[in-house]
Amino acid sequence: MPVKPLRIDFFKVLGFLFLGVILFLIIFFLFLPSYTKIKELREEYNILSKSIEDTKKEIETLKTQIGSWDKDLFYLEKVARESLGLLKENEVVVKIEE
Repeated sequence: MPVKPLRIDFFKVLGFLFLGVILFLIIFFLFLPSYTKIKELREEYNILSKSIEDTKKEIETLKTQIGSWDKDLFYLEKVARESLGLLKENEVVVKIEE
């Protein structure tokens, strides 16, 4: 039995290739804006996550400071005098100008 030669129609292959390229371009332009938006949102998420972690660390530091105020009366007195300007009974404030 003779073997038939494989016949490839050049225009059919070119047509399928053209349709494939067109389909690829359509999909590319449909999903490109979504991909860039997802990338931007992911970067923003990372920045906000870092900010949240920094804020949590700051909160823990402040909690530690507040806890130390209850135990250390000298520190509490120092903060009250310097930050709030409080005085003990019968004390007088003397301001010296340079």
